[in-house]
Amino acid sequence: MEFTVTLGQYVKGNGLLHRLDPRTKIISLIFLIVIIFLVPNIYMMLGLLGLIVLILLIGKLNLLHIIKGLQPVILIALFTFILQTIYTKDGNLLYTFNLNITVFNIIAGVVLLFVMIFTSKFIPRFKLFYYLLFIAGIFLLFSFNKFIPIKELTIIPYNIYTMGLVNGSFYLLRIVLILMISTMLTMTTSTMDINLGLEWIMKPLKFIKIPVSEIAMMLSLTLRFIPTLLLETEKIMNAQASRGVDFKEGNIMRRIKHIITLIIPMFVVSFNKAEDLANAMEVRGYVVGAKRTSIDELKFKVRDYLSFIFILLLFSSAIVCKVLL
Repeated sequence: MEFTVTLGQYVKGNGLLHRLDPRTKIISLIFLIVIIFLVPNIYMMLGLLGLIVLILLIGKLNLLHIIKGLQPVILIALFTFILQTIYTKDGNLLYTFNLNITVFNIIAGVVLLFVMIFTSKFIPRFKLFYYLLFIAGIFLLFSFNKFIPIKELTIIPYNIYTMGLVNGSFYLLRIVLILMISTMLTMTTSTMDINLGLEWIMKPLKFIKIPVSEIAMMLSLTLRFIPTLLLETEKIMNAQASRGVDFKEGNIMRRIKHIITLIIPMFVVSFNKAEDLANAMEVRGYVVGAKRTSIDELKFKVRDYLSFIFILLLFSSAIVCKVLL
């Protein structure tokens, strides 16, 4: 199994985004998420997508690496897109057809599903597109069967309107953009910098006795451990595969047993990693609740102030467009 999650991975670099203050990046991330939800139409959403891609290129980040990291949420985004096309009935009618549920379709659909499952192991890359191809084939199978002389069990009408496609694309882009800018933060900011930035931002909460330092530490460590645990999972799966365990074959019960053999080592690895981290923090003098200092002092520079001005202008424009459009 290949893990493509890039959220939480830090990549060293010397681009503009790497050199920004972590507080600037965290605050900008919050504003950008709000801006994404304020954008009123698909055209401005596409413009925002182009702007974020431009920022990625200026920051010297690998765009293909970020796109690859979007694969785990593509199915959720596509499901949202399909729901919008089903339930939105505004605009011009583009296409209409019926989903004909017949005995032949059900049998053929099950056969296609099994073919997809048993042939996917021979596809080393782009498995998501391979799955989408088969899903599209099953969908077409239930759509175009006028020449099959079998009486339908039921007929489900399906109409595609222009606003359905527009709204579906709008919400799909919203999901993709939120994940992209979140990945930008973790790829350009180390765990320690995220911790320092979060602690500075949440400092006012100390007046109401909220343990800001501990919360910031937990959040930063959680982001840091996502790629680490995925990498350890991949190592365990490769080790078990070398011993003859195949997670892609067998019936459901057999696969559940294989997953159980994966979960137990993962718990052991997680506890060992947590213990090693606790020992390392204790050796370095970390005490819960005690006042701490940092070797790196955070200071805003000219590029940070320029970034704030740019984000505030973008935020103001989004508010104006939301009110006027």
